[in-house]
Amino acid sequence: KRTDGNDWVFYSTGGYRGVIDVLGEYYRPCLPYPSNSVWEYDPFDDRNVLNAMEAYAELVAYLQAIPPNGMPSGVRHFLNLVGTHTADALGNKSKKLRQIIQGRISVLPPDTRHVDYNVIPLMIADGCLYRCGFCSFKSRQSFSPRSKKNVREQIRQLRTFYGPDLANYNAVFLGNHDALAAGGELICSAATAAISAFELEVSYIKSPTLYIFASVDSLLDAGVPLLQDLNRMPVYTYINIGLESADEATLTDLNKPLEVQKVKDSGSEKAWITDRGTMFGYQDMIVDFRGIPEMKEFAPTVLDITHSLQQPNQSSGVTGGKPELIETMARAGVAVGVDGLFLETHFDPANAKSDGANMLDLKYLEGLLTNLVAIRKTINGLK
Repeated sequence: KRTDGNDWVFYSTGGYRGVIDVLGEYYRPCLPYPSNSVWEYDPFDDRNVLNAMEAYAELVAYLQAIPPNGMPSGVRHFLNLVGTHTADALGNKSKKLRQIIQGRISVLPPDTRHVDYNVIPLMIADGCLYRCGFCSFKSRQSFSPRSKKNVREQIRQLRTFYGPDLANYNAVFLGNHDALAAGGELICSAATAAISAFELEVSYIKSPTLYIFASVDSLLDAGVPLLQDLNRMPVYTYINIGLESADEATLTDLNKPLEVQKVKDSGSEKAWITDRGTMFGYQDMIVDFRGIPEMKEFAPTVLDITHSLQQPNQSSGVTGGKPELIETMARAGVAVGVDGLFLETHFDPANAKSDGANMLDLKYLEGLLTNLVAIRKTINGLK
């Protein structure tokens, strides 16, 4: 799917028996990078993807050649509009969008998947508070908020740019990388003006939303009043925060200029860690129980039993699993002291919508939990 900024969202059917996308469920903003080679697949090298893009160009040419004789005026108008959307025209439109917002969107907040990445971008700041070592989108400039005049002019031009198509949008992205640091007055005035000018409340698509990036420092500096002001607006607001880690060594390895205490103060102490197994390349998820005590040093730890028993990358194209080992895995997790267990269950796993191959049949759940509670009581009674 092509975005207004001429970026592409790559969707793929995988072992989950449905369509997933690289930016959503498998969100990876830095594609590719050496430590994440599994994502180095370039869809534009795929002949099928290229065929699809060529087919679109052929479709536009075909529609342009259809004689208008006898065609209803509404249909003719629609086909004429489609016919104007050639690759060159869409490219020029993207350039115009970047001129309006004075830059380009390097990455969208992952939660924009809720609106399938159909967002109107409004830049209220440039640059970033940090220059993290792992980030592929480092800005060469220091963080700087835009002026209210600049934001107003963007809104005016964006309203003209989208025109009648505004009715098909119900979401605004306040950019760019750490817009929450722009300050409450600018954020709220920009959001209020955008909601009104873009008529989000009367969009064909209901439940209007607002998206914004934040960092640990900008969240701590924002304070409760700003969050309350955002919560009072007639939109649902998503704030995506890059916490990364509350471990000093990890922050150092990431070259992220943050103090551990700030990460904890920003709310990470409320987070739990989940071990879902690790795939080492041989179609199995492996749980190394030696890691459980170490993870518990940082946060309460949950063992995802059923995901840990998945068998990805099967030749059938559907993820397999070993549900017969669910109780074994759960007992081991309780024995090493996990704080919680996660498992998927279904009254008819063979016909479950997803992950049926590694689900627990619902009729076995009560017996499993009874055994696990007994094990936990025994473990807790040991000195």
